[in-house]
Amino acid sequence: QMPTGLESRVAAESFLKEVDYTPSQRGARLWPSVCCALAAFIAGSGASSGALWWYYGPLLGQKQADVKMLVDSELSAADEANAYLMHRNAALLERVQELEKAFRDKDNAKSVPVPPREEQHDSDLAKGLRGNNSTESFQNKSVAFRQQLATWERERNELEEQVEDAQDEASKWKSAALKTSKDVDRISSTGKQAEVQVESLQAKLDKANDINAVLTNREHAEQEKLADLHQKMDSMKEEHRQDQRHAAKSKSKGESMEQVKKLKKEVAALKDKRKAKSADSSGFKVSDIWGDVQHDVHPSSSKWAFVTMAHDQAGEQKHLLRALVIARALKRLSAYPLVLLTNASQFSDGTSTKDAFRELNVKVLPLYRLDLDEGGKDSSEKTRVTRWMLQAWGLTDFEKLVWIDTDSVLFRTLDWLFERPGMWAQRNDRLCKDKGASVSSGLILLYPSKSDYNGLLTLARQGTDPDVQSTVRKYFSDIRNQPFNLLSSVEASFGQCLGKATTPYVNPDGSVVPGYWSLPAFVHESGGWGPMTDQYQSVCFSHEISQQKYYVGQSILNMCQYNPVAAHWRSLFCEAATIAGIRRMKEVDEFCSDSCYYFGRGSPCSGRVNATMTYPEYYARTKGMPEPEVDG
Repeated sequence: QMPTGLESRVAAESFLKEVDYTPSQRGARLWPSVCCALAAFIAGSGASSGALWWYYGPLLGQKQADVKMLVDSELSAADEANAYLMHRNAALLERVQELEKAFRDKDNAKSVPVPPREEQHDSDLAKGLRGNNSTESFQNKSVAFRQQLATWERERNELEEQVEDAQDEASKWKSAALKTSKDVDRISSTGKQAEVQVESLQAKLDKANDINAVLTNREHAEQEKLADLHQKMDSMKEEHRQDQRHAAKSKSKGESMEQVKKLKKEVAALKDKRKAKSADSSGFKVSDIWGDVQHDVHPSSSKWAFVTMAHDQAGEQKHLLRALVIARALKRLSAYPLVLLTNASQFSDGTSTKDAFRELNVKVLPLYRLDLDEGGKDSSEKTRVTRWMLQAWGLTDFEKLVWIDTDSVLFRTLDWLFERPGMWAQRNDRLCKDKGASVSSGLILLYPSKSDYNGLLTLARQGTDPDVQSTVRKYFSDIRNQPFNLLSSVEASFGQCLGKATTPYVNPDGSVVPGYWSLPAFVHESGGWGPMTDQYQSVCFSHEISQQKYYVGQSILNMCQYNPVAAHWRSLFCEAATIAGIRRMKEVDEFCSDSCYYFGRGSPCSGRVNATMTYPEYYARTKGMPEPEVDG
């Protein structure tokens, strides 16, 4: 039986709902399964471990089977829909042919035979045909049926297009399922290879453990042998000392007298030499009395050195005098020389810079002016000058250099820094929190290189960094990908952070030993009055007493007498000035005179100094200010 147009539409829509034919619904059913399979493949595609396969393998197999079953179901439903539509189309064509035949035979028959129809639509059509035998009536009915047929034809075409879309979509899912299957096979193969590699590595590890055990046993045996050798050496040394004592007793009396005479002559010559030097104070050198005693030099010391810079404007020598302290401390504490880059050829008293610093084991080299001010971006002359320290990377005659700022002081040797691999620097931690990754230019272990030198100059000329330490950090961290290692606060720290470093001195119960036991080996800037960027931030690492004087109430204090590192800096400065032969300078004499420094008494002194302040001023926390601020 042939259904009406309305029934055909309803049946088609019902069929589409039954087979879940719409693309959105079909995607909702297939998408989770395929996503799971693809996600497992993506997650495992770069893995080389068997663990990933054992976790995702079963899930991928199950998802592949689900995808195949759903695709087969979709194709079967699409085939059934296509067959149903073809059957409907044939029935419609047959119905139209019957109606056309009835129209042609209208004059030969009183009534038109009507094939059996379904329900109300067929009954209405039969009544209409029997009730109106005119040609116009049949033509109208024919037109209506042809319009209905065209509507059914459009619906059939739409359904066929949807069926074709469904078949194309099913083909895509089949391809995806096939690809997923290949990926599963590849992951399986990778997992097996990873298992083989793990087994091989485990075997190598077991073998390494066996070798380590053998080496450990050998090491214990060698240590026992070494202990026996030390014991034998101590015994032999004791025997040798006894032999020497017996030999000394057996020397003749005449030989002893010759030695005494020789010693007396050496003492007399030394006294004459001291008298000659004291007669001419301008040529006085401490090394003439004590000798130029040097530390044992490291085999690589010719390629390792410390380096610093002293640049002063015309008529000034503040930084040049500061360099004396670094030179004296290194001569006392280090086996390596100091290289001084400076624009000064002599001190204000006429003493040659090279001659003076030669007495302190310092090699003086010229400091060149670098044209790094691109477009006037530098904010001050001080900023421009500090960037000239980049010349240290151009000293390629050395393998390693340790850069030291002149506004600093050493309390312990820093030679151990040369032995460390990589680059090291002081942490830029002015807030004393022992945190942060910024580099301070106060202390840097560097490796001279022409390529690095040129790269640093290129970056500095861009003018994007506020200071030289930012340029150095950016170049090595961002461009060279070689960031600095940062020293601990007990190795290098700022003066304002003294007492805040963790001490290595601990009691048996784990408590910290009371007292001040965390003095850094290197102290950068002494600290001072005012903001951290102020001119007083290294006031005690200077020979200028006027900046050290502090006016508070009725008292005038030298605040560097209250700073524990200031006395050490002053001692090194005055020793270095004596060794270098520059004690005739007024500012040096004033600073190194105890009567001037502690009491403000004597001809070269600039004014009185009180040893303490009054109690009312002290307990009232009276505010004061440095002498230059008072005079200003």
